[in-house]
Amino acid sequence: MRFQRRLGFFFSFLLASFLTLLFQPPPKQKKANQTSKTMPKSKRDRVVSLTQARKKDRAWKEGVVAQTRAAVDSFSTAYVFRARNLRNDKLKALRESVRSRRSRFCMGATRVLRVALAKSGDGEEEDEEEEKDDDEEEEEEKDEKEENEEEYRRGLAALSEHLKGDVGLFFTDLPHSEVLELFSSAEADDFARAGSRAREAFELPAGPLTHPETGLPLAHTLEPSLRAAGLPTKLDRGVVTLLTDTVVCRKGNKLTPGQAQLLRTFGQRQARFSLELLARWEKKSGEVEEVGGGDGGSEEDESEEEEEKDGDGPIQIEV
Repeated sequence: MRFQRRLGFFFSFLLASFLTLLFQPPPKQKKANQTSKTMPKSKRDRVVSLTQARKKDRAWKEGVVAQTRAAVDSFSTAYVFRARNLRNDKLKALRESVRSRRSRFCMGATRVLRVALAKSGDGEEEDEEEEKDDDEEEEEEKDEKEENEEEYRRGLAALSEHLKGDVGLFFTDLPHSEVLELFSSAEADDFARAGSRAREAFELPAGPLTHPETGLPLAHTLEPSLRAAGLPTKLDRGVVTLLTDTVVCRKGNKLTPGQAQLLRTFGQRQARFSLELLARWEKKSGEVEEVGGGDGGSEEDESEEEEEKDGDGPIQIEV
């Protein structure tokens, strides 16, 4: 009898322990990123940037101003030019070619170049002009600017008015005719980048795709990248084959990254690197003469007008 009671107590104790463990909520675990409330924040935890690029601080801007003004003192003529479809490798080759001809290119932030040529009393002249609408206030502001304006050399204030957009300065002692020949010879065709406008329409017929220069079939390793760019392709016995006739781009439309990649793959150079002269300044007379600049953007303007008439944005690859 005693044995049965003890056995009953033992089983009841086991049952109560099991039910307690079964319905007891699990303990809360601390997350790995949570620190203890009593633990102070370490002052040694700092974000260290691994980039090698230096910020363009005040010292860098002062260096650009000093170099620009030194070029003004050293050379007899200064030109303002606009760069279209700028390519660093071509501009670098042009820089090296003019070093032995007493010439120098100077490019940088247009605001810094304006300060180097003609510093004004107010640092944000253009912003203030746009905010004020009354004619009387604009005239008073112009008078104050003319009084505060400090030209480094006579006539440089008029030259600095052309420093808008993707422009630069070219200092030289060469005659004007040689400068024109130099800039006209610098033009070169290159591959278009995403966002630029197509100069010509480009289509691909259905069938095996070949290399534009050698005429041999494309490497089979290019097939995944062509398909990712939007071409309906497949591998037919190791040969990259286009399934249907495809329009890669149309004239005047903005290129997508995929279209720009396809044009590069098939050797279509639809961008033209050029340097367009805008104005010339002579040190002796201090006069500024407009060289040109009205013809360079005709193709882009026409393409923009065509797009506005059609009402279409950048097109995708059409199959």
